[in-house]
Amino acid sequence: MDNNNKFSSTIGFIAAAAGSAVGLGTIWRFPYEVGQHGGAFFFLLYAVFSVLLGLPLMMLEIGFGRHRQGGTHQAYAGTGKFKAIGIIAMLSSLLLIPAYQVITGWIVGYTWELLRGNLLTCTDTQAFFTAFVADVPSNLVYTLLISVAVGLII
Repeated sequence: MDNNNKFSSTIGFIAAAAGSAVGLGTIWRFPYEVGQHGGAFFFLLYAVFSVLLGLPLMMLEIGFGRHRQGGTHQAYAGTGKFKAIGIIAMLSSLLLIPAYQVITGWIVGYTWELLRGNLLTCTDTQAFFTAFVADVPSNLVYTLLISVAVGLII
């Protein structure tokens, strides 16, 4: 197998870039923020700043990766003053992994509760969520399932 660290298709690259840009955190919190901060106006500001800030930064990162012909560890290695930026980028990703695992575990748990019918009859969603996150053993199982699934995929 040729291990050239390149995407095999444009669609694969676009999917990976979109997933990285949007992130689970944005998907998880976005509806709440829209509801709390003005609906359509918040969405308009979000879209404008995403284009004005996110797009140029994404293009810069893509260009740097293409120029260096590698991932984060290869792109920033041996570039002197930029090496610290690469280390910070990788450490940031590593520090975010546990939070994403827990949130994804919650999604799995909520899906399970939906399939069991518990969410369909729920009238107090805040109390349900409080009880749900307080159930540490179940949340550990959900997080472990996600960790195993991600490990198998990788």
